[in-house]
Amino acid sequence: MQIFSKLNSESCDYTYTFRIVGNILAPAFYDADYVMIGHVITTRSVGSRMECTFECLKNPQCVSVNYEEIGKPLHTCELCNRSRNHHPLKLLAKNGWTYTDNNQVI
Repeated sequence: MQIFSKLNSESCDYTYTFRIVGNILAPAFYDADYVMIGHVITTRSVGSRMECTFECLKNPQCVSVNYEEIGKPLHTCELCNRSRNHHPLKLLAKNGWTYTDNNQVI
């Protein structure tokens, strides 16, 4: 089972997140105001960024997510089957959204 624990940094535009896989601590990354385009495989309504991340972990095709920060009480969560490692030019600026690369390259 993979578990995420968030570490925030007030001075950065991104947040580091770590997931535990077995006994390995692996990084994942948040990029505020960015989204992956062209590789959304499903869209869900979720209550938090963490819930969006867990939706991705449950889907074997998912390697990154786009998360709409401004929704209340539910937020839009887009599961993507590619990451910026695959297609860096498909990561585009979009206000109010956060891109999360869970560092699982397929």
